Amino acid sequence: MAQPPGKEIFFFLLCSTTAQTREAITTAIWPDLSPARAPATSILTFTASAGLFTRASWSSSKADYRINPSLNIWFDIAAFEQAAGRVHDSLGDAGALISSLEQAVDIYRGPFLSNIYSEWAEEKRKTLEEPILKV
Repeated sequence: MAQPPGKEIFFFLLCSTTAQTREAITTAIWPDLSPARAPATSILTFTASAGLFTRASWSSSKADYRINPSLNIWFDIAAFEQAAGRVHDSLGDAGALISSLEQAVDIYRGPFLSNIYSEWAEEKRKTLEEPILKV
């Protein structure tokens, strides 16, 4: 672990469309560790201690973790994915295509989590680049 994983755990959960088990989080963040060798403290307690979010911003059901869905969080990746989806939906309409491309470009600020090299983050970077590169 070169850097504290709190930020990475937070974004992993933010990018997840479903709740994640402790084992899934451990595998994504520490792929070389067996679940038994993962940090002994609760993953969410560890993340909260990094100061990224409080207990109110996540929810757990038994051993499943996710960002609390009742929170209103604007996430640039979600907004970019929506704009990129509109790009492909508007390929037959030049005005809508230009508008959708402008929205996607306005949101884009560089590669997603460029300083995190976990496989899940690399895959997310690739999936974010694909829709725009296909235009």
